[in-house]
Amino acid sequence: MKYLNYPTSVQIELTESCNHKCFYCYNSWQLNKSKDAYMTKENSIVLSNLLYTDIKPFQITLTGGEPLLNMPALLIFSEKLNKQSIHFSINSNLSLFNNDNLEKLLHVSDNFGILTSLPHYKKEQYEFITNTKNLEVFYSNLNNLVKIKNIPVGINMVVNKNTLKDVYDEAKFLYENYGIKSFAATPVTPPTNTPYEYHKLTLSNEETIRLCYTLIDINKDFGMKVDILEALPKCFLPEDLINNETLNMKKRSCSAGRSGITIDYKGNVRSCSHDTAHYGNIFENKFSDIWKVLEPFRLNEFVSEECLPCEELDSCNGGCRLYTLKENNVSNKKDSRMIGPIKIKKPVIKNSLQIEEFQKYFIKKSILFREEDKQVYTFFNGYSETIFVNNSFKEFINTLKNTESFNLNDLTKIYGKENEEQLKSMLNLLFNKKFLLKSNI
Repeated sequence: MKYLNYPTSVQIELTESCNHKCFYCYNSWQLNKSKDAYMTKENSIVLSNLLYTDIKPFQITLTGGEPLLNMPALLIFSEKLNKQSIHFSINSNLSLFNNDNLEKLLHVSDNFGILTSLPHYKKEQYEFITNTKNLEVFYSNLNNLVKIKNIPVGINMVVNKNTLKDVYDEAKFLYENYGIKSFAATPVTPPTNTPYEYHKLTLSNEETIRLCYTLIDINKDFGMKVDILEALPKCFLPEDLINNETLNMKKRSCSAGRSGITIDYKGNVRSCSHDTAHYGNIFENKFSDIWKVLEPFRLNEFVSEECLPCEELDSCNGGCRLYTLKENNVSNKKDSRMIGPIKIKKPVIKNSLQIEEFQKYFIKKSILFREEDKQVYTFFNGYSETIFVNNSFKEFINTLKNTESFNLNDLTKIYGKENEEQLKSMLNLLFNKKFLLKSNI
């Protein structure tokens, strides 16, 4: 993250209000009974412009609370981001995603996906966790989104000790009944300032490992893309899990204040959605100044000293910094799940991804880039991969973007046989980072 002068991802909380009352919600500390807990239309317009001019993220999530409780703001952001050709996601519990609200959204944008939480697929457990009785509404709206409107929906199950045994069955149910292709199962994280006895529900290290293997089984049996939406300390995991490509554990690190931020409905900037501290207000301070205040996150100042010698630090960042805050009231303590510095034996990769001389390839048209510093550019592939390149590499990528398809032989004719090895190296990097895809032509 050496060159990041801007975040790669931003979560925008359009409201603190929510029509669900999940007992584990990380926003429980924000419970606000004020009728004014919504981002105004005026501030929505200002922030949507600042995203483009000052903050410059590649990924944006519109969340809450429940964002559909603030439809005016949601529509403003959706329309603006669509005009800027920025893909965004909406984090919703789906209960308000009826056809009327969906059509309003589709009228201004069709360039979004949805992440929703399904704490349990069975009615009794769902109602207990959410304190609602709207599971049938959830399934009806899910069916409309996925099967009728063909909108990509990913589902996350927040897992506690009582629901761990049901993770596989929930994924199977969603796959068989709704064709869900993306499923995450995330260990419950205790919210700050809550009286609930979370030690009775938080997964142990052994249970978290079991959850990981369950997700791998789900991927194997149903072909679903699986994930854990939390940065786990790598040191308590078996090496085969850390190196497992299905879960991409090597790429899941704490992004708080490093590559991601959260902006609440008042414009207050936090390091992530779990953080209670404010580091400035986007409507009152320059974003460059706020980003500077967050620099200690990027300099590892909030990482425990015990983690600093670890060879996996860059792929972990010491686990979730806010998890430690909840446990210790300070964020530079050791994550209780952390065991100690480790050195992971790199797996021998058989048939590693190498471009083929006569195979045709193409560059994804959706990739984005921005200048970071002194002609250093960040490219983003639309998933989660970023690469840093110089100006000549940037021009090379943009040239490829404007070419329908090509192979190594084509490029060698253009750039010269003497540059073939360098071309191979550049193309291999792009291929392995999923910027470059095989063509069927």
